[in-house]
Order: sequence, then C-alpha cells, then structure tokens
Amino acid sequence: MKRAIIFGGAFNPPSKGHVWIVSECAKIARQTGAEVWIMPSGERRDKHIGVSKNLRLELCQAMVEDADTEGVFVRILTSELDREELVETIDTVMEFERRYPDYELSWVFGADSFLSMSTWRGGEWMCAHLDFILVTRNGYPVESRQRVRIIEGVHGDVSSTQIRQAHSRRRSFSQYVTPQVRQLLETADIRYTNEQ
Repeated sequence: MKRAIIFGGAFNPPSKGHVWIVSECAKIARQTGAEVWIMPSGERRDKHIGVSKNLRLELCQAMVEDADTEGVFVRILTSELDREELVETIDTVMEFERRYPDYELSWVFGADSFLSMSTWRGGEWMCAHLDFILVTRNGYPVESRQRVRIIEGVHGDVSSTQIRQAHSRRRSFSQYVTPQVRQLLETADIRYTNEQ
C-alpha cells in the first residue's frame, strides 16, 4: 500500500516553523517510502483567510522550495481551496478516505489541535481511527501511542498572524520566514483584511 503524510494549514504566510515541519515530514517520508501532501486549508467558520487561491498556492510552493524535501515526492493539494462551502476537517478526512483507498494516510496536527480534537464535529472518530504525526507545542503535552508519532523540536516559532502584522505595517519580518517565502512576500501585491 502507498503512503502519504498530509500537512494542512492556512500557511498565510508560512513561517520558519512551517518549513521546518515540512522538512521533518520529508524525513519521515524518506524512512517510510511516503509522499508528502501539502494542503492549504479552505475558509472555515472559525478562520477567514482572505487571500487569493493563487497567492496561497504560491506561498505553499515557496514553503516547499525552502524545505529539505530531497528524494521525496511532494504535491500541493487544492481539495479544500476548491470548495465553495466552509470547510471542516472531518469532511476532508472522509473525502480522502473515499478518494485515496490505496493510500495509508498520516495527518499532521499541532499538539494543541490534537488535544481539542475530540470536541470537533467528527473529532472522536478521527482520534480513534486516524494515524497522526503530532508537532509538540509548549504547554500541550502529548504522549506517543499507537497511531501517533511525535515530532519535537520547533521552539519559539512565530505565528503567521505576527508575520502578517509586521508585513502590513512595513516592519521587518525576515527573521520569521525562509528566503523563498520572504521574496514572495516582498514582491506580491498583498492586501490584508481586518478579519485576519
């Protein structure tokens, strides 16, 4: 059976931490023969992204170019971006279960999201049935167990919100992003909305 590691997120814009996670996913992929799938998230009830689809895809491509993915097949999926309706994680999970029956899928989540997942629609089912790769975060302890793999090491990462704020106020943000992402942010015509 084929394998894929799915890393989803707004990536608006990708931080150094996001790029590091892609590199860590690629490291696991090299060990297991998996592919890495990057999935920019669609609009959600709890998160208005407000940036064009094309720019989102360019940001994801820049993130992949800055990551260490040598020897790994990486693809960027538009599954959630192509949806007209608001997106919930369980809908994407069920779509992928149907669409990719010949793949063993592992889903990447931050420890904070994983620990609250049981309260999401379909969350208890996801906790019981999915294979996870969890990224540790300070203040959110998780333990390795069956169907859970832990990635440790991202510390002091800045949020995409902080990068957007610095960028929109014309303050320095280069210390928070990798070179390809920085170049794209410096050259793209981006207008941030208040909802972000």
